[in-house]
Amino acid sequence: MAQFPSGISVVTTNGPAGRWGMTASAVCSVSDEPPTVLVCVNRNSRAHAVIRHNGALAINLLAIDQAHLATRFASKTEDEMHAEFLAEHWSADYEVPVLSSSVAWLFGRVVQHLDVASHTTFFVEILRTHCEDELVPAIYHRRSFTALAVKK
Repeated sequence: MAQFPSGISVVTTNGPAGRWGMTASAVCSVSDEPPTVLVCVNRNSRAHAVIRHNGALAINLLAIDQAHLATRFASKTEDEMHAEFLAEHWSADYEVPVLSSSVAWLFGRVVQHLDVASHTTFFVEILRTHCEDELVPAIYHRRSFTALAVKK
């Protein structure tokens, strides 16, 4: 799958189980009506239990100059996670943390989940979105980050 280029996101959640974030490349559109996406999460990850319990999340699509956040969210301790969300680039104006300067963010509620092998696929009905058309998305390909070539 390293040959398959994908957008890179930081998925965030907040609620009764606490605030948490994780890096995700397994994010995909499912439906237009209602707007639904899927996010695949390893069941052994800390994020899995938190997302499942909170039932709400945001998908923050990273710009190329934010690729370092993917590395930072790939593995964090609880103290590091709390400190990360204090940074100025996170907006606390919503139910879950959103990356205010991302290419796009989508907020929604988990409406269904499906366990397959080591992962759970969370189906998320999207309730709010925000896009920044001028930013260049980060792409993960062959285990490294690159910019998406965007024609204007």
